[in-house]
Amino acid sequence: LEKLAVNSIINPLTALLDGRNGVLLFNYALSRTMRLLLAETSLVLRSLPELQGMPNLRLKFGPDRLETLVVSAANTTAENVSSMLADVRAGRQTEVEYINGYIVKRGEELGIRCAMNYLVMQMVRGKSNMTKREVADEVPMVGSEEFETRKMMMKL
Repeated sequence: LEKLAVNSIINPLTALLDGRNGVLLFNYALSRTMRLLLAETSLVLRSLPELQGMPNLRLKFGPDRLETLVVSAANTTAENVSSMLADVRAGRQTEVEYINGYIVKRGEELGIRCAMNYLVMQMVRGKSNMTKREVADEVPMVGSEEFETRKMMMKL
């Protein structure tokens, strides 16, 4: 679940910002966004019935500890392109529904509204759909059959 928390921040934010993991570091506006997302995620994780009775549950999934894990992961992988960003760039389906969508779903089950995670999930889905359309409408290469066909159609 710690990895879920880390991925629920790094993956969608880098996909939306179209930047490597390190872009999340040393940016006050992004730190505020991460904290809002982590507050929701922390509350959901600490409220899961299956985790009740776990020693140090409040500390282990507290927002401050989760933020430390996210910043550490972003720092360690600063030059990496997240899998979600790679998927968005390639016009592929992302895992946002399995990551942030899971937090939203579990939150709903517990009566916890996860508006930030829902917003981020919908924005990634929207960006992914946009990219898929752009890839589908890709400009043909000069000299290709498709290029010549489009060129002929424009002359008509």
